[in-house]
Amino acid sequence: MNSKKNKNIHFKLVGIKTSQFAIIEDNFKKEEDTGLNVKVNYGADPDNYGVAVVFNVRFDCDGKSFLILEVEHHYSIKQEDWNSLLSEDEKTLHLNLDLARHLTVLTVGTTRGVLHSKVENTSYYQLILPTIDLTQFIKEPIDISLKA
Repeated sequence: MNSKKNKNIHFKLVGIKTSQFAIIEDNFKKEEDTGLNVKVNYGADPDNYGVAVVFNVRFDCDGKSFLILEVEHHYSIKQEDWNSLLSEDEKTLHLNLDLARHLTVLTVGTTRGVLHSKVENTSYYQLILPTIDLTQFIKEPIDISLKA
């Protein structure tokens, strides 16, 4: 999947974390339309050849969030493949478009399941994270700055 060599990048999912979950009942209005805001961030752990994808979802009514969910996926990249993703100065990790989308698709799917699990037996059971066309959401490769 490397854009320079079109090489497959070997990785494994090594951790899942629900880093945020909140329901703010006062902000939910049944009579109002529900909005959805999503955000994705990326991080890296060079010491462990790790990449994190952090997916944040906010459901809102009238511009006020009533449900907040953030799920992290932690991936381990095979060392040789990690090295092929590094910039020449080794200060940036480059995720080509296909790899960035693939890792994010996996994270979004997990987030959908976490949401279902969290609201299944509540009055918010009707909330479903819709499908998200990541080809429209992630339009450029992702460069992750590696802190010294």
